[in-house]
Amino acid sequence: MNFSLELSTSDKYSKIVHVVTTDSLIQGVKNNEYMRILKAVLHNSILNTQDGAICEWHSSTDIDNHFNYMVSYMKKLGFEYMFIWFEGNKPDHGIENALLEWAKHRTEDWTLMGHILDRNGRCPVFHEQCVVFNLKNIDENVNLADYKESNGRFVSSEEHVHDDYTPIWVKSAPGKVDKVVEPRSVLDQVMWNLLSQGHTIVNVPDTIRDRKQCVYAEEDEKATIKWLLSDRISEMTLPERKTLLKTIDQNKSILAEPLMQKDEVYVTNTDNLDNNFNPDVDTIVSPASGLNGFMYAVLNIKTLNRMIWTDFSPTAMWWTKYILENWDGRDFGGFWFKHKKHLKERTNDPHSLEVDYEQLNWLTNYFNSLDESIWSKIQNLEHVFLEIDLINDYQQVLDIVKDENVFLQLTNIYLYDANYIGNKYHRVFESFYTFLNKMVATNKNVYFIGDTPNGKRYRYTPINLSRVAKI
Repeated sequence: MNFSLELSTSDKYSKIVHVVTTDSLIQGVKNNEYMRILKAVLHNSILNTQDGAICEWHSSTDIDNHFNYMVSYMKKLGFEYMFIWFEGNKPDHGIENALLEWAKHRTEDWTLMGHILDRNGRCPVFHEQCVVFNLKNIDENVNLADYKESNGRFVSSEEHVHDDYTPIWVKSAPGKVDKVVEPRSVLDQVMWNLLSQGHTIVNVPDTIRDRKQCVYAEEDEKATIKWLLSDRISEMTLPERKTLLKTIDQNKSILAEPLMQKDEVYVTNTDNLDNNFNPDVDTIVSPASGLNGFMYAVLNIKTLNRMIWTDFSPTAMWWTKYILENWDGRDFGGFWFKHKKHLKERTNDPHSLEVDYEQLNWLTNYFNSLDESIWSKIQNLEHVFLEIDLINDYQQVLDIVKDENVFLQLTNIYLYDANYIGNKYHRVFESFYTFLNKMVATNKNVYFIGDTPNGKRYRYTPINLSRVAKI
């Protein structure tokens, strides 16, 4: 089998691995483009929110061969918990910590965790959300394809998570199975086989449920793809998108909410900064997001001539201009509290303003430590504001930047869910590599920091695209 693995450097979460599959775990989705979007939403959310390792499983999820190998190999690598994610789910920040906290006192008495559905007359199955393997409780030589027929009956807890078909746990009992055997996915067969071998399966506790969202992909597929795959969706105005959101089922709103990003403003950044990056660039290309663009300008102020701001959010663009025109480069925290009312007046939703107050204090200290003349130099640079969708309008950047040393500070633009919903097929990938290829071809040196569409993350140290073989 074949898979690629990105190891985590986190002390706390390095024992957790998240697995996404090229193969489709959900079997009921018929539309290919719908499935592509569901996979993109899942993968992007893991990349954007989780600190554990990430494994992309490129081979078939056939139980007889590959699940055995995957579990055994992850144990050898030292992982303790393995999430297997179904398409169309979005884990949030904190789900890893919730698992570790819950598992502190539940290490030995469970082997699999999932959303168990145990309806009358049928064998228990997993709802298509996520399944967690407790690798500490699985022998390295376990055979996930081995089914002990004489131990095939199931017993469930009397207590349920909700309703009367979601037991807290399921265990096996002596005797042949006496229920209808209809698996919804390959993971159901894994569950039954482990149960027959004496393992216990537990339902997902509320502390973990509260930190993820599910599209319920197979429900109302025709109605969903009617609006989701509409040619008009990328052309909708923000009011039109908000009207659409009100008409969509709450579960499916996960797919529509990214379209509201046109109103989002990051007052502070969520990504890291390389404080030593000063290769003497002429131009910086940056989203109108937080102050990282300005901080990279500080590091390259001796040679910097121009800053190009690109963003599809008119509100974010307005705020960056406002900072340049009204801030004196001192006490950014105080500036924010004094002037935030003006930004709130321009946004349709105050919750779309992202502010980390700890970061706000850090920014205040950083800029207060600089020579006062530096901010004045930044203000006097040439500032070009391009209110564009970089995926489809990158040519406007190429028309300006030629024969220069340029720095592309693109953060996680190419992992925005909105880009994969608003652009069909593999347009995001095509745009990314065409843009970078043309930029390298027409400039001296092109430095890059950010995420690639396939999930490679250059988050801290920029790379020189003019000198590397691939990214």
